[in-house]
Amino acid sequence: MIIVTDLNKSVEFYKNILELNVIMDFGADKTLTGNLVLKTKDTYKDFIDNNDISFV
Repeated sequence: MIIVTDLNKSVEFYKNILELNVIMDFGADKTLTGNLVLKTKDTYKDFIDNNDISFV
């Protein structure tokens, strides 16, 4: 799972650069080829019920 701020821009990146395709579209998150999941930062905050998100 990769948390992103701009889902559409991220999908385009993985499609154009890594040639991955969307295989499942749930609106706020998308699953790409190889089961890579892109999830928006806002929905991830709701998913973990916590506003404290940090990136490494």
